[in-house]
Amino acid sequence: MAVTGIARPVLVVLIVVAGLLFAIGATWAVAFATHHSETHTRTLPAGASIEIDSDHGDVRVVGGDRADVKLTTKERRSVFGRPHVRVSYADGRLRLHTSCSGAELFANECAASYVVEVPRAMAVRVAASAADVHAEDVRGRLTVHVSSGDVHVDAPSPDIVATASSGDIHVHASDATLVRAEASSGDIHVSVPDRTYAVQTHATSGDQSVHVHDDPDAPRKLVVSTTSGDLHVESDG
Repeated sequence: MAVTGIARPVLVVLIVVAGLLFAIGATWAVAFATHHSETHTRTLPAGASIEIDSDHGDVRVVGGDRADVKLTTKERRSVFGRPHVRVSYADGRLRLHTSCSGAELFANECAASYVVEVPRAMAVRVAASAADVHAEDVRGRLTVHVSSGDVHVDAPSPDIVATASSGDIHVHASDATLVRAEASSGDIHVSVPDRTYAVQTHATSGDQSVHVHDDPDAPRKLVVSTTSGDLHVESDG
């Protein structure tokens, strides 16, 4: 079949592209129509501290008025893939492992995320390989490291350490004596109360914006650095 004004090679390419777009659209529609979420909850004993290790599942840690640890797992699946979740907890260490089976044509159709509710005063350490981490309302010492993903902290912890190899870091420290935020590749935004701090900042490749009262003898300390990215430190008062 000839189409006036369109060369045969161009027509073939257009037909192939249209077919691919149709196939992608149909596949997405099937994934959307068959997606399903399941939520599982379990209660764990609490100690003075907890270490949380996650490989591929986003983690949200929430401090609250409780005496135990509550873990809520949300699994998202479709006809193209289903997550396999393994949870282990011993000696204050919580390990969260997520893997997917199936075609995994759409990553968000096969995923797991975790909410860990802890006693507000508990010391918390989180390490994630490929995931975002959120930490809220934790009053104990808080340490978060992400290899690939973003870090979000909004907590009254007096001692906050947030590091990311590849990802952005956002810290709102409402009552911190020490905030240490370090990124290899990513932007950093630190917000603190309107007080005086001993400030150390360094951005190898990126812009710096520091708007807090700086006194090297101040008892409160902010250490913020990024190798590739912008750096912002400001007071919220």
